[in-house]
Amino acid sequence: MLFTQDETLMKKDLKEMEKYVKALDVSVDYELSSRAGEARQVILEVESQIDPEFILIPSHSHTLIKRVFLGSTTRHVLNNAKGPVYIYRKPAKKFNLIFIVPVDYSDTNKGLIELADRWAQKSNAELMFIHVADLPVLEDEKKDFTWEWHQRLSDDMAVKEQLKDEREKQKEKLEHYVAEFEIISKYRTVLEFGRSYEKVIELQEMTDAILIIVAANSSYEKMQNAVGRTAKTLIYDSPCSVFLYKQG
Repeated sequence: MLFTQDETLMKKDLKEMEKYVKALDVSVDYELSSRAGEARQVILEVESQIDPEFILIPSHSHTLIKRVFLGSTTRHVLNNAKGPVYIYRKPAKKFNLIFIVPVDYSDTNKGLIELADRWAQKSNAELMFIHVADLPVLEDEKKDFTWEWHQRLSDDMAVKEQLKDEREKQKEKLEHYVAEFEIISKYRTVLEFGRSYEKVIELQEMTDAILIIVAANSSYEKMQNAVGRTAKTLIYDSPCSVFLYKQG
């Protein structure tokens, strides 16, 4: 959208926009609109009028500290839109057609997973569902330190067995949860321990996934549409585009 002050300029804007869009060989149906006002407010007004599936808005280039820079309009729309927001980031390299979907078993996940499956079917993408669990409290942590080599070796083996058992338990829970949605798209499940946003970004870097689809309130179940820490960090730090799902 271009925002102007009078009808003459609006008509000129529309002609320029039409010329620009045609040059991109857009193959889907589209409409153009030129409105006066502050961009971030007008975008939200239009959202309330037409109730779109999502708002597509660009991020800006990375800063020197490798965090993406969001303009004031993008930040405002991100925090105040009622529905989902797709933050598009121009890829620095060719990414694989993989959508990463963080899962935390909250109520929002139902709509999140259904949307991810629908999008994956349309684009023939593979889904990767990742759940990042808290590190379990290990029995070994309760024991006093010993210099006895054999005892320490035995304790280390016990810790590894505990982690292995917990990983298998959490992995089985994740697979069972995702299977309940009867997903049509090709998918895989990933179970990790640690900080959610760190493990999601690690997975993106390992797979070169083209998109991360995350719930806005993944860290704040009772705060409808609140942008949680995980989602906000992924928006700023991930190398790929991020789709922020808001439960409407």
